[in-house]
Amino acid sequence: MKEILPIDIIIPTMNRIIALRRTLDRITKSDKYPNKVIIVDQTQDNKKRQEISNMLRDEFEILNIEYIFQKNPSLTKARNIGFKASESEIIICMDDDVDVENNTISNVYEIMKNSKISMIAGIDKNDINEDKKINIASNMGYVFYKKSFLKRNIGHVTKSTFGRFPVNFEGNIHTEWAMGFFFVIRKPLVEVWNLQWDEKLISYAYAEDLDFSYQYYLNSKKNGYSCIMSDKVIVTHLATREWRISSKKETFMLIINRLYLNYKLFKSPFARLSYEWSNIGILLERVLHKDNYKDFLDLWYISYKYRKQIKSGEIPYYLID
Repeated sequence: MKEILPIDIIIPTMNRIIALRRTLDRITKSDKYPNKVIIVDQTQDNKKRQEISNMLRDEFEILNIEYIFQKNPSLTKARNIGFKASESEIIICMDDDVDVENNTISNVYEIMKNSKISMIAGIDKNDINEDKKINIASNMGYVFYKKSFLKRNIGHVTKSTFGRFPVNFEGNIHTEWAMGFFFVIRKPLVEVWNLQWDEKLISYAYAEDLDFSYQYYLNSKKNGYSCIMSDKVIVTHLATREWRISSKKETFMLIINRLYLNYKLFKSPFARLSYEWSNIGILLERVLHKDNYKDFLDLWYISYKYRKQIKSGEIPYYLID
């Protein structure tokens, strides 16, 4: 029997039996096991949902899996439901299309033994393999404040409401946020700081990870904890195409969700100017690459038309349903 660590893993899923099977298979190959794996399934098709349930029962009985069906699809709600069902102090939040390494879970535990570390942001192996030299696209990112040159050596959040990783991944690196495909938090801290995933962000809920992790970071900083990225916590985010939302819906969330969070997280006029300036940069990139800039313009206009509504958290998702 492999050693069981006091770690719970939360995995929201929807319509992805192939990806979920692979993700769980990689967890079974870990050198040590988590206490519990919580699957929050939002699959609406009864036949497919039963297939997922059968797979969990028949193929992964070696893992302690708690299966929860969520009737109304929402990534933020799924994360909140999974968190409530968790029992361990250390919580891994991850997507259903991620390959963990053999020692990822045990490395998480060893790092979190340091009680002053409150969060680990996972590193995607795909990013490590990329060329680290600054190219034209990188320079445009700095020019349009999609990332900060001054903070380029740490994980950071810009006032334009983008989360960015550092230029290299060696050792332990300070971070202000974590990407949703894999990150680690402490349950008691989430509870004492009264944090949760914002359920005003529904469906795929673009930037829900930035929202939650940045607020978690701010509380950590205030209370003397550290949030890090570590080259000992490496996974591969497959970004499966098994089931995805439409490109127009992705663009809607890129513009509208970011605007809502810009108002929520940052109170200064500079943040609003940064948001608009970064959108000009995104539009320019799309025009140069002939990448469906008309949808971007249409949805950017909507962000102005419904600005007061968006600011209050009444995000008009019905416009793209």
